Amino acid sequence: MARLALQAAQRCEEAIHIVPILLDYAQPYPPWGSEVKVLIAAPLSTRNYDVNRPKSVAQQLTNDLFRALQQLQEGRSLLCLA
Repeated sequence: MARLALQAAQRCEEAIHIVPILLDYAQPYPPWGSEVKVLIAAPLSTRNYDVNRPKSVAQQLTNDLFRALQQLQEGRSLLCLA
């Protein structure tokens, strides 16, 4: 996903924003209609990465996205929609 975002940013010469979103269900295998929390972190922008080094920067962007999702899971979310 990170590589696609970086390639798109390079082609269209515009920043691409990736919004980390975590769905937090009350049960590990939720049945239909169960409660869910939608946790949303601040967007990551391709503007903060060197799109001319796609391979190494894609790994960095992937790591940053993973870290943002971990922070959401640990309860350090910026926005919570129930």
